[in-house]
Amino acid sequence: MDKQNIDNDVPIFIKCARSRMKITQDVFAEKFGCTKANVSAWENGLHEPSYKQLRRISDESGVPLPSDKIGLLMDRLGITVDQLDVDQIDILATSLSVPKESRPQVKKVIGTFKETDTGADEEKSIEQ
Repeated sequence: MDKQNIDNDVPIFIKCARSRMKITQDVFAEKFGCTKANVSAWENGLHEPSYKQLRRISDESGVPLPSDKIGLLMDRLGITVDQLDVDQIDILATSLSVPKESRPQVKKVIGTFKETDTGADEEKSIEQ
């Protein structure tokens, strides 16, 4: 996800997701494990949910994430959001500006490098 784009679109995304699910802020908050105040803050652009929350909201509501570049990169690297913490996701977002030839190092940095991976395998998964 391109953080600069998503920042502007989170309120719209949350409102669309909640509207599509036809639920109140209270029910939405309960469903996604937050408070009604969180939902209100998200809809008013005062705060934003974590990437993991955004993905879950998208999956359950059917509303696509705006500009999901992080998700595409994660797919290329063969990792899932469940494997990452918030700091690792921030590193991943920053890595979008990293040249393709340096992405194997990014994979190591975010803590998902597997000992069974080889350089050739990494290059294949990154190039795809």
